[in-house]
Amino acid sequence: MIWIASFPRSGNTFLRNVLFEVYGLASSTYHLEISYALDEDFESYPFVKTHLRPGELDAAGFDPAIPVVYLVRDGRDAICSSAHHRSNLIAPGSDLYQNMVEAIVADRGSHFGGWSVNVEEWVERADLVIRYEDLVADPIGQSQRIGQLIDLPPPRVERLPTFESMKFGVPEYGAGKHQDLDEEEKHRRAEKFFRRGKAGAWRDEMPAELQELFWSYHGESMERLGYTRDGAIARPHPDLDIELSLKLGHERDAPERPFRVLMEAEKLITADNDGVKRYQVELLEAMYAGVTHPLSRWKIDLYHHGNITPLEHFRVDSFARLAEERARKRRLHREKRRRGRRAEQEVLEPDQEESSAKDFYPTAPRVGLFLRLERALMASVPRSFVRYLERNGITALHDSYEFFRAGLLRAGALATGSALRLQAWYSGQGAADESESAAEPGPEAAQTNDIAAKHDIVHIPLKQHFRAFADSPARKVITIHDLTHLHFPDMHTRANVRNAQEGMAFAQDSGAELIAVSEATRQDVLEHTSVPPSRVHVVYEAADPAKFSRKVNKDDCRRVRRKYEIDFDAPYIICLSTLEPRKNLINTIRAFLDLVKRERECKVNLVIAGKRGWDAGEIYTLAKSQPRRIFLTGFIDDEDLAYLYSDALCLSYLSLYEGFGLPPLEAMRCGTPVVYGDNSSIREVVAQGGLPADPYDIAAIRQQYSRLLNEPHLRETLSRAALQRANQFSWRRAAIETLALYEQVIDA
Repeated sequence: MIWIASFPRSGNTFLRNVLFEVYGLASSTYHLEISYALDEDFESYPFVKTHLRPGELDAAGFDPAIPVVYLVRDGRDAICSSAHHRSNLIAPGSDLYQNMVEAIVADRGSHFGGWSVNVEEWVERADLVIRYEDLVADPIGQSQRIGQLIDLPPPRVERLPTFESMKFGVPEYGAGKHQDLDEEEKHRRAEKFFRRGKAGAWRDEMPAELQELFWSYHGESMERLGYTRDGAIARPHPDLDIELSLKLGHERDAPERPFRVLMEAEKLITADNDGVKRYQVELLEAMYAGVTHPLSRWKIDLYHHGNITPLEHFRVDSFARLAEERARKRRLHREKRRRGRRAEQEVLEPDQEESSAKDFYPTAPRVGLFLRLERALMASVPRSFVRYLERNGITALHDSYEFFRAGLLRAGALATGSALRLQAWYSGQGAADESESAAEPGPEAAQTNDIAAKHDIVHIPLKQHFRAFADSPARKVITIHDLTHLHFPDMHTRANVRNAQEGMAFAQDSGAELIAVSEATRQDVLEHTSVPPSRVHVVYEAADPAKFSRKVNKDDCRRVRRKYEIDFDAPYIICLSTLEPRKNLINTIRAFLDLVKRERECKVNLVIAGKRGWDAGEIYTLAKSQPRRIFLTGFIDDEDLAYLYSDALCLSYLSLYEGFGLPPLEAMRCGTPVVYGDNSSIREVVAQGGLPADPYDIAAIRQQYSRLLNEPHLRETLSRAALQRANQFSWRRAAIETLALYEQVIDA
C-alpha cells in the first residue's frame, strides 16, 4: 500500500484517474468522516488517498514506514477550489468569501491543519513529491516517477484522461460512479467536482486582500515549494531546500569541499532574549535544514567561549526548547508575582530545573570559569546597587574586572594552544588533516586563530563580540544592528558605549563586510564611519510567521486578554517594549491622557506590555493617574502576542530610534496598523502600514490616535497596507541573502 496524500483540491483525484486508466491500478481512500463509509478492504489496494495529516495516521495505527507520494498545488488555487467545492457540493449556498477566509486561517487546526502545515508535515515524510502543475503539464512523466516505489506496468498512453473528459464524463473517481446515483446526477457531480483545473485560477478568483492574508500565513512554505507571488514556478532553492529538491526528482551531487563558516555564538547560550539573540536564532533556524544536509555546500560551526560546535550537532529541537524554557520562566515569574514568594517552589517541580546549554547540545560546552564567575557576581550583587551604578555611569568595578578577565583569557588561550601543539607533536599527529580534525563531533577547545583558520569566513552577529577574532586574519562578516551608542549615549552606561565604539572601529578597520538590518542603519554606518558603501549590505530582519498572524477567533483573543487581566471590551492601543527611556513611553502615555481628556466620551484604553527596564519610575507614576484606563501587563509570552496585537486598535511605537524595529512588523503581520515615531528605520519598516508622528510632539501623537478611533474606514485601509508591507519581510529571504553574501566574500 502507498499513500497518495495531499491537501484537498490539489489534484489527488486526477492522479488516481491517471493511475487507473493508464496503468490499470485502482485506489481507495482513508478518512475520518462519518458521512460516507470506507472500503472494507482499502488496505489491500496499491494506492490509498488521504488528506489527513501524518500524525493522524500514526494515531490510527498505520505504520509510519508506508511509502508516501505527496501531491502539492499552489496553495492559492487549492484554497479557491476548496471554497468553491464547499459552496457547490459540501455546503451548497455557503458564502464563498467566508469559505476562503476559513480555509486560509484554518483556525485551531481545521482544514487538515491548513495548507502550509499539511504541506510541511507531508513533505518531510514523503518519499516523492509531485507538483500538480508538473503533473498537468506531463502526466505520464510525473506518474512514471512512482515506479521508484512500485512496479508499474507499461503505460497505456492512449487511455490518458483529459480534464475535459473527466468533467463531462463519468470518471472512475470524482463523480460518484459506484454510488447509487442516476447518470444525470453523476454527470452533474463530475462537472462540479472538476470545476476548472486550471493553474493560476486564483488570479481572478481570490480578492487582493485575501491574497495578502494567504501570504501572511503560508508565504514561506509557498516560496519553499517554488510558488512565487506573481504565480511563476521556480526550482527549490539550491542551499535551503536540498531534500525537497531530491523528492521532486532533481538530481544533486555532493560538493567537493563545502564552504566553512564560523559563527560567533555566545548569545545562544545566554539566558536573555534580546533582539540580537532572536536575530541569530531565527537566522540559523531558517538555514538549518539546508546547511546541515549531507549534500550541502555549507558547513557552519558555532564558536562560544573558546569552544566550537558544528551546527548539525546543535539539537534539532534546540530553538523550540529555548523558546519553551523562556515561556516557562515567565509563567513562573507571573505566578510568583500573583501568589507570593512561596508560589515558585509550589509550581517548580523537581524535574523542571532550569535548562542550560547542556540541554541544547549533545555534548554541551563546559561552562568556563569566567562565565561562572560572572553569574556568581550577578547573583550576589544587589540589583538596586547595579541600577545605581548604571544610572550614574560608574564603571570602575566593571573596568577592573574586564581588564583582569582579558589578561587571564589571553594567558589561558596561550597555555591551551601550547598544550595542544605539544600533544600533537608527542602523538605524531602534528600534520594531521585539518578537515578530519574539524569533522570530529562535539565542541573542541582551541585557540581562536587556529579555529578560524579552518574556516573560509567568520560571522560576528554582534559588533561588540569582536574581541575573540581581533587578531585573526580570517575574512569576516559583521552584523550591525544599530548605532544607539552614538545617537543616545546618555541611555547607555559608559562601558556599553565604549564596547560599541570599539566594536564599530573594528568593523571599520578590519575590512569586514557589514550586514545592516535596515537601510537606515546602513546610512548611519556610512555617515559615521569611513566604511565604503560597497562593504555595507542590507539584509532585513523579519517576524516569525509561525508566531505572528492575524487571529480571527475572538474567543481566543478574549481568553488571552483575561490571562493578563485586560478584562474589558473597549478598543485599546497597545505598546510593546521594555519599559525604558529610549522607547518614549512617557510621551505615549501623555498623548493618551491628552486624548481621553479632550474626547471624554471616547472609549479606548492603553495597554503597556513589557518587562521593566532601567529608569522606569516616571512611566509607572503616569500610569497610576488613570488606573482604569492604563494597564501594565508585564512580560507577554510569545504565544500570546499575536492575539493581543490582532485585537488592538493599533500598536503605538514611538521609539526615538531603532536599528530595525521588530514589534511594528510583528503587529503588521497580524493586520494591526502602527502609530510610529517618524525616524530612523521605523518609517522604513512600517511605510504605508501606519501613521507617523513626531515622537516629541504630544499633540501630533494624540491626533493620530484620534484618527484611528474616529475615522470609520481608516483602520481597515491601514490594516490591509500593514499586512501587505509585512509580507515583504521573511527570515527565509534573510537566510538566502546572508548565504549569498558569504559566498560573495569567499569568492572575492
